[in-house]
Amino acid sequence: MSAENGLLLSVRNLTKVYGEITRGLFERTGPQFATNLCPDTGTVVACSNISFDLYAGEVLGIVGESGSGKSTLIQMLYFDLPATSGDVRFAHVEDGEVNLLHLSGQKKRHVRNHLMGMVYQNPRDGLNFRFSAGGNIAEKLLMANVFHVGNIRNRANYLLTQTEVPVTRMDESPARFSGGMQQRVQISKAIANVTSRRISGKMGMRVIATGDGDYVSGTLPTETWEITAEEWREWRSRSS
Repeated sequence: MSAENGLLLSVRNLTKVYGEITRGLFERTGPQFATNLCPDTGTVVACSNISFDLYAGEVLGIVGESGSGKSTLIQMLYFDLPATSGDVRFAHVEDGEVNLLHLSGQKKRHVRNHLMGMVYQNPRDGLNFRFSAGGNIAEKLLMANVFHVGNIRNRANYLLTQTEVPVTRMDESPARFSGGMQQRVQISKAIANVTSRRISGKMGMRVIATGDGDYVSGTLPTETWEITAEEWREWRSRSS
C-alpha cells in the first residue's frame, strides 16, 4: 500500500462479534435473514466482513438504520472497540504495511492522538465536562505532544472562532453549552491536531457514519479550518 497512488485507508473483512463464534454463525445471520442475532447461541454479529478503500480527497459516508453497525465500525477504526477480526491499513502508518489492529496499545494511542480525530453522537462521549471548552482542545494537543501553553490557547481560540463558539466562553465548561455548541467544541477538539490542507496529509482519513452521527475525521471540508503541513511543522516546533 502506498500513498503515492492516493490510497489512504484500506479496510478488509472488518468484523465485530459479541458472543461465541460458532460454525455457520455468519451463514445464519445477515440481511438475508433480517437479523444479526444467532438463533442457536444468541451471539450478536455487529459488523461482518466490512471492506472498503478510501482515497485522497474522498469523503466516505456510511448510511444505515439504527443498529446496523455504523458506530461500531467507526469505533473499531478509532480503537474504541477491539475488532474480532479484519485488516486495516493506513498509508501514513508504516507506509501501510502493517495491520493497525495488530499494533501495540502504545502505537494505537499514537495514531489516535496524532493522526485521527473523533466526533461522537453524544458530546459526553467526546468531551470532558470537568474541563473548559479550551481545556478539551488543550487535552488533544497535549496528547499530540504540543506543550506551549500560549500556542495551545491561541489554537483553541482560532478553532472555537472557526466553529462559531464565542471565544469569551472558552473557559467555561461545555456542560453549560447547548447541544449544538457542544458538538462544535467536539469538532474543534477533533481537528486540533490537523496537519495538512489535504485529506492525504498526515491526519488522513475522514469516514462518516451517518444516522447515529459518529465519525472519525482527518480534516473537515471547510478549508479555513485547516493549515498546511509546513505551517503545522513550524507551529509545532515553536510549541514543543
